[in-house]
Order: sequence, then structure tokens, then C-alpha cells
Amino acid sequence: ANTTDTVRVQPGTSSENIIWPETNGIKLISAGDSSNTIIDGGGGNSLPAVKFWEYDYAPSTQISGFKIQNYGNDGISILNGGSPRISNCIIYGVHGTDNAGGIYIAGDGIGSSVVVERCLIYGNQTTTSEGGGIRIASNNGSASAQIINCTITQNSPEGIRVHGSNTIVDVVNTIIYDNPTSITNLGTINITHSNIQGSYEGTGNIDANPLFCNPDSGDYTLAENSPCVGAGENGANMGALGVGCDAFDISLTINEIMQN
Repeated sequence: ANTTDTVRVQPGTSSENIIWPETNGIKLISAGDSSNTIIDGGGGNSLPAVKFWEYDYAPSTQISGFKIQNYGNDGISILNGGSPRISNCIIYGVHGTDNAGGIYIAGDGIGSSVVVERCLIYGNQTTTSEGGGIRIASNNGSASAQIINCTITQNSPEGIRVHGSNTIVDVVNTIIYDNPTSITNLGTINITHSNIQGSYEGTGNIDANPLFCNPDSGDYTLAENSPCVGAGENGANMGALGVGCDAFDISLTINEIMQN
């Protein structure tokens, strides 16, 4: 594939490790969607599913519409990798043996400035005390990320970890909920119009049960009466997914009053 080419992948399941070539502007796009175009590590694959390493990728470089699951290292790893865009992806079941997890962004040398948008990142974990969902670290360079309309949930030990004095992260319209720790900030993180469990200072932020439709079955769409519906910037919904079920009945019914 050459600069500005688009590679379209038909729905199905593959098991592989994608090492991105040193070519700018390639778009790897699912011809279906992230529910049926799957990159599966089989549970024992110890390499990242997708590697952007040691090259200054332009913002036009993009991966979109895949479910990445069951890897033993990182789901997507960006080391000294410039500024690719990750959109409309699901990253699930990554069991990292280091400090990363679902997505790892590191700014060695060249530096990285990555956009992660409309992604569902859930059920990932590391064997260390760091990482889980997304980890962004400047290391010996600089790193920045924009996390837009994502849902980050049930990752262990952390939803997001920001590490390093040269690390800047902007989060908007995002749900970070039901992780043991929502956010560890050892750099700079700016959060607005998002639902953060444990609360976080910033314009339009809330701390409320997002009312996912059926999280036990991996359904993280929102109930009609979710507090995240219409609560994002300019009236947008928070999270990666829209409304997927009717309103929940969350009223309180008193059916017994004890004497005294």
C-alpha cells in the first residue's frame, strides 16, 4: 500500500500481528463494523495486535472499525510513532504482562500525538499496578492524545494512566466508569463534558451511573434515560455508543415499613 491508499477489510476473524509499514497516510478500514471485523490473538499471542513503531506517522494514518481482542501484550501500541488516528474500534480482553494494556502511547524521540475517537475499551488488564485501558507516557520525548467520545470501562487496574511531565491528554464526551481506578494523572490531563466515576474537575463533567444497556453481555450502549444522553459538548451523547435500549425504571418503591 502506498501513501494515501485505503485498505478495506471484509468482515470476518483473523489472527495476526499487524506491523504498520513506514508509509504515511495509509487507512486500514473495516468494510463492516467493529462487531464483525475481528483481529483475535487467541489468548496466547504475546505481541501487540497492531504496532505503530519508530516512524513519524501523519494524522491521515488511520485504523477504523475493528474489534481487537485476546492479546497477551498491547491491543494497539504506538511507540515513537507520530500521530495516527484510531476510530470506531473495540479493544477487549488484552492481558498485558507489562504496564500498557488496551492502547499504549509512548513519546520516545519523535513524539506521538494520537487521536482516539468513538472507541470502546473494556475488559483489559495488566499484571502490574499500571495501565489497563489506555496508558500515555512521554518517556524520553513527548506524548499527547485526544480521547473523544470513548467508553472506557472494566479495565484493571486503571481506566487511563497519564505519565510524564511532557504528556498532555485532552478528554471530551467520554465515559470512564467501573474501573478500579478511573484516572492516574502523573502528567497533564484536561477533561470536559465527560462522565468520570469518582468525579473530575472540568466543564460539564458528571459522576453518575451511565446506565449501560447490558454490560454483563458486552452491550455498552445507553438506556434512553442515561445521564450521558445529550450531556456531552454541544448536546452530544457521551461515550462511544448511542442509545440502544428503552429507559430503565430506576424509581424507588417502598414495599415495607418496619415498626419503630
